Amino acid sequence: IYFFHKKIQEIEDARVRGLFLLALIDTSGRVANVVKVGGSLRKQKKPPLPVKKLFLGKVKKMLLDLQTTKLPEIEPQVFEADARITKLKRDSVGSVITSPPYLNKIEYTKVYKLELGLFFQTQETRLRAYIADEATGRDVETKTPWIARAYFDDMRKVLRNMFHYLRPGGRAVIVIGGGCFPYETVESDDILIEEAKKIGFTLIDKIVARKVQCMRNRTIKVGTVRESIIILEKPAAARVMG
Repeated sequence: IYFFHKKIQEIEDARVRGLFLLALIDTSGRVANVVKVGGSLRKQKKPPLPVKKLFLGKVKKMLLDLQTTKLPEIEPQVFEADARITKLKRDSVGSVITSPPYLNKIEYTKVYKLELGLFFQTQETRLRAYIADEATGRDVETKTPWIARAYFDDMRKVLRNMFHYLRPGGRAVIVIGGGCFPYETVESDDILIEEAKKIGFTLIDKIVARKVQCMRNRTIKVGTVRESIIILEKPAAARVMG
């Protein structure tokens, strides 16, 4: 893996270099003696796997995808920003498809320690499922855990931004999961829908993708939470209400 990584870094074209690096990152997860379980890595013994064969096979599949997929002539833009505060031009976006961090008590990046350590020299992170710099708990049941109140404070900011830059008639598709806590569950989809309505969105549909058992100490069932797809629409004549 280190041999291929070194060779990939010598590729001058950034897009080509990124393609090969993505293939190698995928390969490393397949050959490593760990498996992703929930929010962490668990050791799992595997027989020695042929890194070169798997890597080249992945590259071939990716190249085949590029050859058979009709790509638009418009060059996509990729940039990193904070969805809570970054505002694009008003009424400039046709649609939004997003899966924000789920409401939970884990650090997402723990499960990617392998990739972060091998390829990005970042082994310790503190990125949680929410940032919550101003957690007030407004419009959320007082019994809801503080982390949930903080989470929905963040999500209100994101929804307002979406509403701002979506064109009238534009839609937002949001994949969201419920919160699983030691003594209770929180159905994030219903709360998020109500917050979106307050801001001015119209609910088009809520699709329950699956239901997940919420367990405490892996043995005690706390309840069941939903993973849902929420489809919202900005009305043709809209103004921010929330």
